[in-house]
Amino acid sequence: MQKRSIRLLALVLVLVICVLSSQRSSADDAPADDGKSMKHLSVVLLGDSYSAGNGAGHYEYGDVDRASGEGFSYRSRDNWANNYRRLLLQQGISAQLTNLAHSGYEIPQIARRAIESMPPDVDIVMLTAGGNDVNFGDVVKQCFAVGLRDAAGCRDAIEIAHDMIADPSKDGMGARTRQLFTTIETRLRELGRQDIDIVLVGYPNLVLPDSDVNYTIHGCLEWDGLNCKNYTEYPAGAEVLRVAREMADMQAKAVADWNRNRPPYGPVPAHARYLYYIPEKFQWHEPDPDSGRKNPQRWINEFFETSANYREHGYERIMSSLDPNDWYHPNVTGHQAIGEALMEDIGIPRKIRTAGSSDSSPNSEEPRVEAWLQPTPGAKIGEPLELDGAGSYTNRGG
Repeated sequence: MQKRSIRLLALVLVLVICVLSSQRSSADDAPADDGKSMKHLSVVLLGDSYSAGNGAGHYEYGDVDRASGEGFSYRSRDNWANNYRRLLLQQGISAQLTNLAHSGYEIPQIARRAIESMPPDVDIVMLTAGGNDVNFGDVVKQCFAVGLRDAAGCRDAIEIAHDMIADPSKDGMGARTRQLFTTIETRLRELGRQDIDIVLVGYPNLVLPDSDVNYTIHGCLEWDGLNCKNYTEYPAGAEVLRVAREMADMQAKAVADWNRNRPPYGPVPAHARYLYYIPEKFQWHEPDPDSGRKNPQRWINEFFETSANYREHGYERIMSSLDPNDWYHPNVTGHQAIGEALMEDIGIPRKIRTAGSSDSSPNSEEPRVEAWLQPTPGAKIGEPLELDGAGSYTNRGG
């Protein structure tokens, strides 16, 4: 009997130790809760590959869009939204993230397939959108990829993007962006959510700031056998930066127009904020478009690489990748930088609930939605690049 009691006591002690260890292991991912003052936030992430997490690794490869049968969404545990969530946790906010972003989505796909899946307790919506609509994947192929880049092809890709951005019709980027916000707002009203912020995050630049003078593509207009008789050149760096600024200006105007033309719900009218911290965060951390050089402090994956963490390892350990969906997307450090920018400029959202509290007005017939724009002079890709024959690179500066 005594031996049995000792064994029982030992078993109880083991169980207690296991429970305590489990509690300690989860403590890093949740703030202390006194049962009264805990703050709660439900974050919903929509958008394309720059939101899903392409380039950051740790993908949910089993996450396939069931409705469309599409391929992997490339949702990452290390994307910028998760980094923002971790910063909220450090501030004592129990933040839950629902990632509905999908690699390759254009704005109509976001509106049709993702918005309907928003949870009913959504407190804030964040997204990137528009890069795929203007085919910036073609810009990357035609303007940067060794073996594929071409002066005429780069010019054509840039002009297609320019025309889409400038198009004033219902199919143009301005109308698409305004309609996306309206679709999000309509769904929020159906869910009875009031006073919800919508945060549109812009894209980082894809080339270094001095690329406007340092990156030109040369081509041949006329061949004489194996020799070129008539050369041409295209200021690719300057033009990529130009169309990126046009994209940012279009987003800013579209969201401002959307706010200005909607009915004023409640005593405080909706408004948009224009934040430019993403390109500032990434300045001089963009890829070097010259294939013979690499920026050793890049926060965006170049060809054949992924998931680099510059802050922890420098570029002594760069993970190689043959998956084009990783290329020309933020690496681990880049996603961290975007998360930090969100904390710096948005901080703790207004829609915070304490434990045990009810929603401020969940059944309001006239919910107010605010759109926040973070446009940046940058660009993005989401569709596979389908590259082949890309050349090797050499490191610059160690």
